[in-house]
Amino acid sequence: LIHREAIEDIVQREAAVAQIRHFGQTPTQLVKKAHPKRLPVNECMRPLCSSHEMIENMKFWAIPKHARPSDSKGHGSVQALIIVGDRLVTIYGDLTVNIVRWSNMPDGSGLPFTLTNRTTKILPEKATAKSPYTLSTSDARRPSQNGSKQASHENPIFGSFGICTSSTGPGANGTTVGDTRLLSCGYWDGALKCHALESSSMRLQASTSGGHCGDVNVLQVGSDGQTVVTGGADATCRVWIVDNAGMASALTAEDPLDTNPYIDSTNHANSTEQQGGMSAAANDLGLLSSQEESEGKTREASDDKADVEGDDSQQEGGVERLLRCVHILWGHEAPVTAVALSSTLDLVVTGAENGHVLVHRVQAGDHVRNLVDATTPNIAQYGPISMITISAALCYVVVHCRESMSLRVFSINGDLLSETKTTQALNAMVVSNVGDLLIVGGDGGVLEIYSIHDLQLLDTKSFQVPKISKRPSNTVEDSVPSAITVLSFGKDYQYLFVGTESGEVWICTDPRIRLEMLDIAINRTFAGMI
Repeated sequence: LIHREAIEDIVQREAAVAQIRHFGQTPTQLVKKAHPKRLPVNECMRPLCSSHEMIENMKFWAIPKHARPSDSKGHGSVQALIIVGDRLVTIYGDLTVNIVRWSNMPDGSGLPFTLTNRTTKILPEKATAKSPYTLSTSDARRPSQNGSKQASHENPIFGSFGICTSSTGPGANGTTVGDTRLLSCGYWDGALKCHALESSSMRLQASTSGGHCGDVNVLQVGSDGQTVVTGGADATCRVWIVDNAGMASALTAEDPLDTNPYIDSTNHANSTEQQGGMSAAANDLGLLSSQEESEGKTREASDDKADVEGDDSQQEGGVERLLRCVHILWGHEAPVTAVALSSTLDLVVTGAENGHVLVHRVQAGDHVRNLVDATTPNIAQYGPISMITISAALCYVVVHCRESMSLRVFSINGDLLSETKTTQALNAMVVSNVGDLLIVGGDGGVLEIYSIHDLQLLDTKSFQVPKISKRPSNTVEDSVPSAITVLSFGKDYQYLFVGTESGEVWICTDPRIRLEMLDIAINRTFAGMI
């Protein structure tokens, strides 16, 4: 029995009475009309690779000439393919950014998609990138102490790219609806750079190391469009929040008015000792001459000031910052070479040059477990970690090492489920919508589709037309297809975008399913009118 008179707190008494009155009560009627029937399976949208039949019917189309950069010169390999709303953003090795309007409606000339309104921009580099050198796809070089050039990475791919979108709602965090920013890393100055994608000149809005000492090797943007994780040569990873001061303050559990220079990564020019800014990091790595070393701090401070003053989204002396480093992820003992971020699971999986693979929580920033470490048997035979991807639906982690051409699948709890040797060194891999298939591409120029739980090779897709070349002996040699460098699904998983080392972009879908869906939509429209 409950004696409500004995409850002295008025609010608690009223809550107890309300619970007694309504406990177990169910409304007599929830809805006034029958629930709509489910659509038949053949009328539902089916993601690409959702069945073996769709895998067999996959077709490939090269994007038409009007959707490519206008000039005839080559732009290097495709470095990134990103779908942002109704736009397809392609980034090439020479840092050319090609943007086209994208639609999944047939264009009327035989293509099951439409590409229009092409815009070509150049990602600022060299003088506007704060450092005199940047890495390029064809010649990834940096100056050494003796003045000669040396390769900075075995893999010639320029670093990483990602796209972040602003908070929804007009005026949120000093931005307007539709603001889109391109994040990039791999520069000589070891900075994470943020450029305005909407700007005709790709204006640099922010450039900061966030405390990374040395190169920022990789970055990954979460599905929320505001969370970013970077991995660096200093064996640490950093969690960033882009253009959301409220979220950044919540994740760091700090006072919004507290401008701690270690967390507030936009202020790294004034906290070189704590954060290891550009000059300090370059000096530690032996990359500056004596004259450059003496001038480093002055140049760095002036460049940072120019960056901040040119950024419309930053308010001088205000609380908001465009890039906020909120967590540092520790645990690695070698440079971080691969990062996979799952906003759904709130997890980030990182791989290092020594073959170790670690799991951290994103929002808390704490270490969860090691998937691979020094205690793993025969760890030396695998080599550095090249790529990691996460199947959020099944909680699987896929790890690839180019050196040994090994492919391994772990459960998120750390169990090794399966491993195999690939037929080619991989450069890209993605997971299907339901998480049960792994699609990979690499130096062999073909797509391979694996079942993710046992890594059984289900199918191989050869879609490129090899170009025939003649050797000095005038004998015709069969040419190897161009290596696949990028794979990316559209948001509805109906299309797969493929980028190659030769700079070509291919789009893959099942045209039969697309035509069936279009026919069903047209029939429903006319049936409703009749």
